[in-house]
Amino acid sequence: MVRQKLLLSLLLIGCTSNTPPSSAPRPDRVIATDENVGVTVRSPNDPGPTPVAITASVDSVMKAVDLTYRFLKIPITQLDPSTGEQGNKNFVVSRTFDHRAISDYLNCGDDPFRGPNANSWPVTISIITRARAVEGGKTALSTELSGVTHKPSNSGAIYCASTGYLEQHIAEMVKSRIQ
Repeated sequence: MVRQKLLLSLLLIGCTSNTPPSSAPRPDRVIATDENVGVTVRSPNDPGPTPVAITASVDSVMKAVDLTYRFLKIPITQLDPSTGEQGNKNFVVSRTFDHRAISDYLNCGDDPFRGPNANSWPVTISIITRARAVEGGKTALSTELSGVTHKPSNSGAIYCASTGYLEQHIAEMVKSRIQ
C-alpha cells in the first residue's frame, strides 16, 4: 500500500508543470472548404504560408486585388473592406484556369485511369484574399485557396488542397498593379 501511494505521488509530481498553459489560440490553416454543404477541413496548428508584405496602403492593395481578380475572371462575391477581405467562395472551374491545368493550383488526388481529378471534373473553388495593415506603411497580403470536386459516379466529395502556386501568382500580380 505504501508503495502504491509512493508511486502515485511520483506520477502526480511528474505530471505537474510550473508553466501555465498558453491561452493564445494556435492558428489553423484552411485546407479545403465546401460552401454548398458548409464543410471546412482545417490543418490544426498550421498558420499556412507567410503573408507577403507590400509597401502600399490597404486601400491601394485592395484595388490591386480587385484588378487582379478581374483579370483572372474571378467574380468577387465576398467583399468586406473593414477586414480587407475579398474573393469568391463558390467559383466553379473546369479543367483549366488562367491557361494552366487546375492541378497546377489544386491537388484533388489522382484517378488511376484519368490522372489528376482536378483536371477531369469541375472544381468548386473557394478563394479569399486578405489585406491588412502592418507597421512601416506596409500591407500584409494573404490568399486562401481550396476546392472540392465530385466524380459523377461517386456521391462523395473530394477535397482539394492548394499547391500554393496561385496564391504566389496573385501576390505577384497585385504587386505589379500597385501605383
